[in-house]
Amino acid sequence: MELSHLRVFVEVATTGSITAASRNLHRVPSNLSVRIQQLETDLGCQLFLRDRQRLRLSPAGTRLLEHARKILALCDEARWLAQDDRAAGTLSLAVLDVGLVSRVPRVLAAYRQSYPEVVVSLHSGMSGEVEQQVLSGQVELGLSDGPVENSALENAWAFDEELFLVTEAKHAPVRCISQLAGREFFSFGRSCSYRLRLEAWLEQGGQLPRITEMESYQSMLACVSAGTGVAWVPQSVLKALPKDYPIRTHRLGAVGHSALHFIWRKAGLSGNALRFMQQFKQQEQEQGRPA
Repeated sequence: MELSHLRVFVEVATTGSITAASRNLHRVPSNLSVRIQQLETDLGCQLFLRDRQRLRLSPAGTRLLEHARKILALCDEARWLAQDDRAAGTLSLAVLDVGLVSRVPRVLAAYRQSYPEVVVSLHSGMSGEVEQQVLSGQVELGLSDGPVENSALENAWAFDEELFLVTEAKHAPVRCISQLAGREFFSFGRSCSYRLRLEAWLEQGGQLPRITEMESYQSMLACVSAGTGVAWVPQSVLKALPKDYPIRTHRLGAVGHSALHFIWRKAGLSGNALRFMQQFKQQEQEQGRPA
């Protein structure tokens, strides 16, 4: 299995088209088709299913995609670290609030201590805002709920997060969505991926979303503890905030799983950004978390 084959596979999987992938990779379509066939022969399985004029991933292709992205990210990281040993200049980051609460501050402090000549600018925002800041070039590296399905971006898994349903302390255990009928939910604006997932979850359960937008988890928990509504809150936020809120947490199961990813434009990453990602992995390992 060759890295060039994996790069072709990831590009075709991202764009859903041999033609579009060939334009992005500056190769003829026939070359990409041959490389996909060689990869399928090497792995002994079919990676794509043809759906009219568009390709879609087979179950085997779906399983391979995330691993292929990780492999390519590690190879790119190794190449940059080997070629660029100068830690200077700038690094701009945009981070989802969950990352700011739980992990990024510690990583940033260690990074600045290790590379004092790098000037780091830090921006925060909701998932949609982080993605737009990366796409526009305002920042080089983002940390957001993912993986991001955008053909102009690359991404790599950073850490897993769990969302909890939070109610007032006296609320009975929530075993089905119907128990929340008519309740008001507190959430961020529509550029927040958790907000979109919350709406989809309620609609699938036959509930009409009643959502009031707020600007902080502190405000949400204050209202929830007073009995005026409910919210989805990440576990790391619950651990970091003061224990002054009389609330009850309820596990959401699979729908509560969230994976945070680093995202960047396909043009590549600087050595400064790769060092930050490496520093992040090191911190995760030191904390006893898989990275």
